[in-house]
Amino acid sequence: MAGWPMRGLLAKIRSRLTGWRRGERLPTWQDRASLRIKRPLWRRPAAWLIGLALVVVLAFALAIAWYVYSLTPLKPGAAARRVVISKGESPAGIARQLQRQGIIRDQRAFRVYLRLSGTQNSLKAGAYALSPAMSSARVAEFLYQGRVSPLRVTIPPGLTLNGLAAKLQAYGFDQADIQAALTGAYQGQLFAAKPPGSSLEGYVFPDTYEILPGDKVSVLLTKTFNQFDRQLVAGKFEEKLAQRGLNLYQGITLASIVQQEVSDPAQQKMVAMVFENRLRADMPLGSDVTFIYAAKQLGVTPSPGLDSPYNTRIHKGLPPGPISNFNLSALEAVAAPAPGDYLYFVVGDDGVTHYARTLAEHEQNVKNFCQKGCQ
Repeated sequence: MAGWPMRGLLAKIRSRLTGWRRGERLPTWQDRASLRIKRPLWRRPAAWLIGLALVVVLAFALAIAWYVYSLTPLKPGAAARRVVISKGESPAGIARQLQRQGIIRDQRAFRVYLRLSGTQNSLKAGAYALSPAMSSARVAEFLYQGRVSPLRVTIPPGLTLNGLAAKLQAYGFDQADIQAALTGAYQGQLFAAKPPGSSLEGYVFPDTYEILPGDKVSVLLTKTFNQFDRQLVAGKFEEKLAQRGLNLYQGITLASIVQQEVSDPAQQKMVAMVFENRLRADMPLGSDVTFIYAAKQLGVTPSPGLDSPYNTRIHKGLPPGPISNFNLSALEAVAAPAPGDYLYFVVGDDGVTHYARTLAEHEQNVKNFCQKGCQ
């Protein structure tokens, strides 16, 4: 079989020589080229070596691109969260934890970086404030140097204790620590009027606080209580509330309802006036946000007829306690409401709060401004 190409070539040559003897034209370079044996592509070393080299270069380029991208910040602008690295944890375990907590993009790329930078065996245990806005190199630098920076925790107004627990968990705090802190007993003038056994709902003052990453949640809560207490003393709120027939706990409870109804300070004073007028007239507050809070606590569908002491649609007076925290402006509104004799209000579809003195006027406001179902 191996002789076939050679015999074919000899036959071609004999045929051409016979033709030339008959006076045919001499062969051109194209004729000579046609007499060459054409090798298949796989038998041309240069071609497949070049192809293989291109594949290798492309794969290497893609690997480098993946590696560089995997080290970039996962979420630019994100806040830092608490990350606790246990003593004796391996570099692989640390990388897995960082990816699980949403700090880095890819644990494999992080481990490669640790090996290349020579820091994989020098990471220090401890509590850190790390952010998805950091590059993997920056995260590794913190862990290698054992750098502890303050953790900034922002607590917004209108937040319930359940909402706070979820937020703290997102910051990286342990669930058991959160639960222990939120159900703990705290002392001070701030809690003097707080009924025994009642929760801390309404007492966690909204602000941004700095703590060390290794601090317990109770340290954070104590900071919020101290901040709240300073504001109360500076504004002489206990005296102002007493002049309106309310103790501090009652004032906090009413302020939490005002906060949930409206957030604008000017409207808060108007809403506080409506609630005060209804309390003095021995009318139910009629606030929807109270039965909505009760429904969420019970895990049921909100309903105006919900059987709960928090439902101020059917029960007169204040509910048993606050329903969230609040801005200081809400407590200022309760301590010094706007003057007026309104007994009703509704926030319309247009976002404007409409007030009324009589039920008939209120029902007309609902008809005019609540086409989408506001109440």
